Amino acid sequence: MKKYKTLILAAFTSLSVSLVAPMGDQSVQAATWHKGTPVKVRGWWRTKMKKVKLGHGKYLWTYATMHITKNKIDGAFGTQSDHYEIKNIYSYTASKKTCLYALNGTLIPGKHEFFEAYQLTGKRKLETAELSTKGTVKKPIYKWYKFSGRSSNKTFYPYN
Repeated sequence: MKKYKTLILAAFTSLSVSLVAPMGDQSVQAATWHKGTPVKVRGWWRTKMKKVKLGHGKYLWTYATMHITKNKIDGAFGTQSDHYEIKNIYSYTASKKTCLYALNGTLIPGKHEFFEAYQLTGKRKLETAELSTKGTVKKPIYKWYKFSGRSSNKTFYPYN
């Protein structure tokens, strides 16, 4: 885990230096932002599940969800929870080898600026961390797991 945190911090420190440094006539090597999200991170993602007991032997599964498409990210902070949306997304590939991306967009509601790092750590695993405008991690790193986007109507258990 420390290895990934160090890797993310090092990559985005170098990313922030390349974005802030004067470019001059070196436009060929300049950082390039692309409209939309990278294809590799698109799809349905969920956090680790927790079983919540309701009483009388009934229970529900709770987890945060995120649906990444080309032009927006829809998410919920938990099962049957508040919804958020991120639009006007631009992405920067920090490292193709480690599948590390920076995403910039507008968080709705409130229309706040959104700047976050996305890194694939496995075929069906993703880590995200909110970044400052300087490219440093400012909030905890979250782990996400790929799933189908469907869940049980009674217990909200997610299907793969």
